[in-house]
Amino acid sequence: MSSTSVSIQQILQLQELKDSKLLAGLTGVSKEVSDVHILSRDAAASDLSNLISQLLILDNVNLGDDHYQIDVILRKAHDSHASGLLIVNFKKSVGPTALRLANKLGMPLIMIENVDSLQLADEIRRQVRTPFIARSDAIDRKSTRLNSSHGYISYAVFCLKK
Repeated sequence: MSSTSVSIQQILQLQELKDSKLLAGLTGVSKEVSDVHILSRDAAASDLSNLISQLLILDNVNLGDDHYQIDVILRKAHDSHASGLLIVNFKKSVGPTALRLANKLGMPLIMIENVDSLQLADEIRRQVRTPFIARSDAIDRKSTRLNSSHGYISYAVFCLKK
C-alpha cells in the first residue's frame, strides 16, 4: 500500500462509521480503497467486474430479505478484487454462511444502520480522494516554488503557458 492510499481500517475510523460493525473478514482490513461503488437493486444478478479496490455499499432497499444475495455479492466482490462490502440499514442479522465466506475470502463485511447510503458514500469518497488531492497540491506548490526561484525557468514556464 502506498503512503497516500487509504485502507478499510482507516475508513472505519471515520466519524460517520463510528456505529458500524465489522462482522467478518478482519484479515482484509488493510486492503486499499480507491473509490466507492453503490450497488444497484439487482447486484447479485449483475456483472460486478472492474471494481478493483472499491468499497461496495449495499443498501437494504436494494437487498430485501434474501440472505443468499449477500453470499453471491461477497463472491462477486472477491472475484472483482473489491476491497470490502458495507451493508447499510439491514435490520436482520447476516447469515452464518456469509460470515464464514467473508472470513474465508478475507473480504471485510461491515454493517451500519440508520444512515443515508448516498451521504455515507460521499463522505467515504472524500476520505479516499483526500490523499490524491493533497499530493497534487504538493506538486503544484513545488512547481510554483521552482518557478519563482529560478528566473530563467520562470520565464520559460510563462512562455509555455501562453
